[in-house]
Amino acid sequence: MSDAGRGFNVVAGEIRKLSQDTQRSVKDILQTLREMQQSIMELTQSIEQMAAATQQQAASAQEISASVNALETVAAELKKQADDLIG
Repeated sequence: MSDAGRGFNVVAGEIRKLSQDTQRSVKDILQTLREMQQSIMELTQSIEQMAAATQQQAASAQEISASVNALETVAAELKKQADDLIG
């Protein structure tokens, strides 16, 4: 084989190795992207669950506030009636 033929074989071998390395890298990148996508989906679900819990807590807080306001109204009315009785 001539020097040119050997040189071509060396270059072809390096190109083949580079191609294989590139394929492995692409597979690794795709796996990493899949894992990231899964993590993002899980994070999104967690955020949605936290948002729902927060909304529920806000609704409960509003109910408590309304109950406290109602108690204040009743207490004020009872005080007025007691004051009227005392005279």
